[in-house]
Amino acid sequence: MISSPQTHHTAAGKVVLVQLSGDVDLVAGPRIQEQLASIVSNAALGLVLDLSGVRYIDSAGVRLLFQMGRRLEQNRQQLRLVVPQRGLVRRVLAFTSLESYIRIHPSADAALADFEGVSDQAGGHPEGRGGEMAP
Repeated sequence: MISSPQTHHTAAGKVVLVQLSGDVDLVAGPRIQEQLASIVSNAALGLVLDLSGVRYIDSAGVRLLFQMGRRLEQNRQQLRLVVPQRGLVRRVLAFTSLESYIRIHPSADAALADFEGVSDQAGGHPEGRGGEMAP
């Protein structure tokens, strides 16, 4: 389940923060991916996905994170994850190479602060909505 997205304005530009809760798996993944694509405008520097409320993630959920990172990267945007230091999600992600591809932070504040050094030129594009991201 996706909470109401929040837009944060950092010194570098606009970043969207979304909190996920429940299960991120084969059943929920396609719906989550569709919703995320429509939430992130092309003008945003990127997306912070807060996984603190996620109880369970399977390989389909991990694949969704890789795909979301790739889609944002194609739009010159970035993805940051918030994952508590302990818990199932952290253990699952530790078995993947996800952390070498997407930055993981212990808190939303830390993830948002990570965008402070990102140039607005490296961010998104001013026209359109995120739903236009390439597959």
